[in-house]
Amino acid sequence: MAYVCIIKSKINKFKKAIKNKELDVFELMKMSTEERTAVFREFAGDNAKKMNTLFEEKLILKNRIQGIKNWINKVGEMGRYDPAKKAKLDALLSEYKARQQERMFNPKEEEGFLADLVEEKLGVRISKGEAKVAFDIQVKADNLFEKYNPTTETWSSEQSKAEYGATKQIYQKYLDNLKTDSLPVRGMLKSYSQEIKQLWKEDKYGATKKVIGDSVSTLSETMINAVSTWDNSFIGRQGFITLVKSPKTWWNMARKSFSDFYRTLKGQDPQDVLMAEIYADPDYINGNYEKAKLNFGLEEEVPIQLLEKIPVLGRLFKASNVSFIDSAIRARRDLFKIMRKMYEAKKIPLDDVNLKDIGTIVNTITARGKVGQIGTSAPVRLLLWAPRMLKADWDILTAHTLGFGLKTNRARLEAAKTTFTVGVMTAGLAAIANAISPGSVEIDPRSSDFLSIRKGNTRIKIPFARGAIQIVVLMARLLTQQTKSTQTGIITELNSGEYGSRTLFDVGLDFLTNKTTPPARAVISWLDGRDFSGKKPTLPSTSFGFLPISVQNFIQLKDDASAEAVFGAFADLFGFSAHTYQQETDWEQSTGEELQQFKDKIGEEKFKEANDLFNQKFNEWLSILKDDEKYQSLTNEEKREAVLKKKSDIKDSIFKRYNFKYKSKTTKKKLPKY
Repeated sequence: MAYVCIIKSKINKFKKAIKNKELDVFELMKMSTEERTAVFREFAGDNAKKMNTLFEEKLILKNRIQGIKNWINKVGEMGRYDPAKKAKLDALLSEYKARQQERMFNPKEEEGFLADLVEEKLGVRISKGEAKVAFDIQVKADNLFEKYNPTTETWSSEQSKAEYGATKQIYQKYLDNLKTDSLPVRGMLKSYSQEIKQLWKEDKYGATKKVIGDSVSTLSETMINAVSTWDNSFIGRQGFITLVKSPKTWWNMARKSFSDFYRTLKGQDPQDVLMAEIYADPDYINGNYEKAKLNFGLEEEVPIQLLEKIPVLGRLFKASNVSFIDSAIRARRDLFKIMRKMYEAKKIPLDDVNLKDIGTIVNTITARGKVGQIGTSAPVRLLLWAPRMLKADWDILTAHTLGFGLKTNRARLEAAKTTFTVGVMTAGLAAIANAISPGSVEIDPRSSDFLSIRKGNTRIKIPFARGAIQIVVLMARLLTQQTKSTQTGIITELNSGEYGSRTLFDVGLDFLTNKTTPPARAVISWLDGRDFSGKKPTLPSTSFGFLPISVQNFIQLKDDASAEAVFGAFADLFGFSAHTYQQETDWEQSTGEELQQFKDKIGEEKFKEANDLFNQKFNEWLSILKDDEKYQSLTNEEKREAVLKKKSDIKDSIFKRYNFKYKSKTTKKKLPKY
């Protein structure tokens, strides 16, 4: 129940005004929302709006609710489990709810429009006329709903089902279009400005805090959407485990995702059709989806749709977002249906506990783990990119933490089957790839390339296990206290105590850093003095990190346009994680006398050209190492010496190409005798 904070002296003043009839309740009932709020401001100050909302709630209740309560008590005494009486009670409550809605959204001529109460219910301020439109659409939907039989969970015809779903979607879209997020950019700014001006009058500190918080949040969410868009990635990344559970479901999802992308580019709204299907679905109507926590349309990879408002390019953002969200909806809906049929076949009741477990499993398969309030809090969303997916990957790897994340044994069994099947499919694909091309799949979990198919400098992750592979790599490194280089295969000891050596803390910190949002990672790079590739961050390199990943991949082909790299860039468009590694040594960061002298002799432009040539030649040598049996047979120390010698040889050859000979200017200073 809501309360309004009023100081004691004002409470006494309010009571006195009521008692002396200076404040007439009947007159208050006739007033508009704005007039009542102005009256209440004398007693409640900044809390006048809350006070008016409570008053309006009482207005629509009048004495009807008390009558229902009395009737319920009477039914309880006569036999609360009598089906006929329960049906009568349900009918009465439905009628009461309908009248309550009508009083709120479509008041009679002599009654005032309850604007504050409507705003609280809908989350948006609307006019009396807009409320009337919403009410009329809802009435149409209610009339169509009479053609639905809740006992058999069937519609009288497919046409009735389609009309009802479409009407519900029209109602939801109408309300959404009244909210700020659906306005044009100029309208959004105007609406937001008015909101802040009003808040500033009431609470200057609160207004400042809101502006700063909203700015940081909006910037972060926009960057997340920007980096994760311009592709059709759900089918190969978040949704690929669906293929393990039901190939038919995955194929249906994948096929329609391309159709949704294309139709959205043409200016159509395929999501309207899908949501109409959801609203008319018996599992939506009877609340099964809600009990299972399958909240359709909310994805952490698409936290905001602001970029969709950009002229021309915005349609590409929208097409990517729609195909992503629609794929998630279809996968979760169809997987739920499969599990529901399975439970029904085994005579397992679909009670709240079982429905919740089904939803947990379905959400996990589609990369939406349960993270609780902390995991969805503003600080976590600001720092971590896709925490729900990270938790889902953990649950896939551990079968929901060995079953402790589920309530029933049936669900635990299903989770274990999923984990086992994912493991078998991943191992099987790795074995096939290694049989075709021996050594093409890294099987050492200490390497970042673990269970990746390697071809040249390009790595393609085996998709079944999703991000669970990264968790395995982290655990392997922490347990063995070792890491393995993806390029040279050199094993490095952690916590060795040597100067500059890496520690277990560094490994854990790197894992978390790789999970941060684009803005958070940019801040970390500048604080650390190096970006993801190990170079000193600059404004252009930081800005490059805010481009869609798909665009970044294709731009980077200028450094390696091999067939493998091109294939990897296209594979990543559809969620099959691929990356082309380039070992880069940045001579600009060297403080050594030799390279500084070389730079002074040939100039800035040629120095950069020589640095690029060095990296190119060294990467060409690295790409053939995995097939070099002599190199693979070396010890770690011998590999390290071989790499250093090769780097020195390449550098010397480049110096010779530019006719440079290093002349040491350093002279040894004689120390005095002590």
